Amino acid sequence: MARLASHPLVRLAAAVSPTDLAILFPPVGAWLTWRLATSPPGSPAPVILDQADREFHDRLADAARFLAHHWFQWSVRGVENVPSQDPALLIGNHSGGLMVFDAILAWLAIRDAQGPDRAPHGMAHEFVFRIPALRRNAIRGGVVPSRPDAAHQVFAAGRLAAAYPGSDWDSLRPFRERNRIVLGGRTGFVRLALREQVPLVPIVTAGAQEQFIVLTRGERIARLLGFRDRIRSNVFPIGVSLPWGLAPSFLPYLPLPTAIQQAFLPPFRWPGLGPEAADDPAVVQACYDEVVAAMQTAMDDLCRHQVLGSALATRLAEALGARANAG
Repeated sequence: MARLASHPLVRLAAAVSPTDLAILFPPVGAWLTWRLATSPPGSPAPVILDQADREFHDRLADAARFLAHHWFQWSVRGVENVPSQDPALLIGNHSGGLMVFDAILAWLAIRDAQGPDRAPHGMAHEFVFRIPALRRNAIRGGVVPSRPDAAHQVFAAGRLAAAYPGSDWDSLRPFRERNRIVLGGRTGFVRLALREQVPLVPIVTAGAQEQFIVLTRGERIARLLGFRDRIRSNVFPIGVSLPWGLAPSFLPYLPLPTAIQQAFLPPFRWPGLGPEAADDPAVVQACYDEVVAAMQTAMDDLCRHQVLGSALATRLAEALGARANAG
């Protein structure tokens, strides 16, 4: 019993109230999805920087480290490209729907390399702050709303902000797009970096979109439900996940044991461009295209040795090969 109580996942679960953990159960998750779909738009969430819970952070880091090495086959490179001092904007492709292990593992990589005080503030979709259970634990984890005013406060404090511009359009992309950088033409992160004059460090993650299988983004369903106005979303995805089988991909799920590879790219600084460049659409688009091209090149490199272009297929092939060798 003592060994079980000291397990990293059990210690993390013990740090979260039973009421908040209830969101992991399908009836609760389905009810919350319906509430979001049918409730009027809420007011913007406040920005809270200094209510992060250090013990919660420690337990989250231990749990993430355990999953990285015992469930996912995690590898990371280039974390030295993240500035060790002064503010910076980290941006990444996004995967996994609600199970944002790509963001958590990138957070862990920086925390382990530069210390707990340098761990980035994640920036989350507004709907996270409309669900009380998610809001409470997001604030404990140092997460802020994904808005320019929130990023400005993070930078003013000399800290790192981590944003995922593709948001739900990216993290709920179909399986066929798993190895594509899909930022959806959202150039706000470029304008933010230029206006704030901070370096921009891309994070590329491969394999994390194979935690589940998204079949369709469900744009038509989202339009019928008015998601754009209610929760700033254009998707109502349908996919296959454990243990639900065929179900809305908004639900929490048991992630498949995929291999997750991450690369931190050298920072973009654009020294010849001042804050006024943020108001020039042509300049912003050119910078956006430059970042996306670099990220796609890195993604292609990470996926080069995958079996059938799939992290899951690669892990399966490795497991079968190891079993054959053992036999």
